[in-house]
Amino acid sequence: MRQLAYESIAWQLCKVIKKLMLPIKLVGIDHSKGLEALKANLISALKSVGMKARITEVTDVDEIIGLDIYGIPALLIDGVVAFQKEVPSRDDICRVLESHLGSGTSEVA
Repeated sequence: MRQLAYESIAWQLCKVIKKLMLPIKLVGIDHSKGLEALKANLISALKSVGMKARITEVTDVDEIIGLDIYGIPALLIDGVVAFQKEVPSRDDICRVLESHLGSGTSEVA
């Protein structure tokens, strides 16, 4: 019985830590409309689901090439490509963030 309680507490703690420490990369051309729209939708989605993240903008061409993406703008959550070659809506980003947090894994839907 105690083991289940400890596992439940550990699971909740992992979710809290992941919620506070989620690394996100925005990938695109600096100051482009697509990257700015993606950033605005991401910030709105993070506020909507109550998450905080370490957001990094990747605009250097050599660094973008090393990310193994096929188009920009792109959004990577915890190192996994969530969206590319599109500007997802706030609601689409919310669904991915909630799925990511709830799954306890690094896989993005």
